[in-house]
Amino acid sequence: MSRRLLALCWLGVVAVVAVALAMGAHRTHPASLAARTAQVAALVRCPVCDGLSVEESSAPIARALRNQIRGELAAGRSAAQVESGLATRYGESILLSPPRSGLTLGVWVVPLVAVAGAVGGLGLFFWKRTRTLQEVRPGVPSPGEPT
Repeated sequence: MSRRLLALCWLGVVAVVAVALAMGAHRTHPASLAARTAQVAALVRCPVCDGLSVEESSAPIARALRNQIRGELAAGRSAAQVESGLATRYGESILLSPPRSGLTLGVWVVPLVAVAGAVGGLGLFFWKRTRTLQEVRPGVPSPGEPT
């Protein structure tokens, strides 16, 4: 693999990561109460449904939780405060995504570390392979070297 191609691959990876981070950092807040209620309800697990959010479920308890969420948002509480209140009342398992603190921080960090390790390992593998090929065939120019 030529150095130019390797540099382009790394540039592509950096560009994708930068775009993903930029998109994640740009969050818009829905203006209407209904949209904010739907946004919070989509993050809360229905207690009686299997794998559904309160937003998706038509169970009576889900309707009651949606009404509770709507009431708290109408009273001026933020989405984070509403989620925190529900987690305090019903336990952390009511939230569809685990909190990003404490022991559950590993759920968010371990995949990132694994991907970084895999990319680093592949880079090291290819770097060592290129160096080994140069040592085995010293008279043959490596790809990307001028002849």
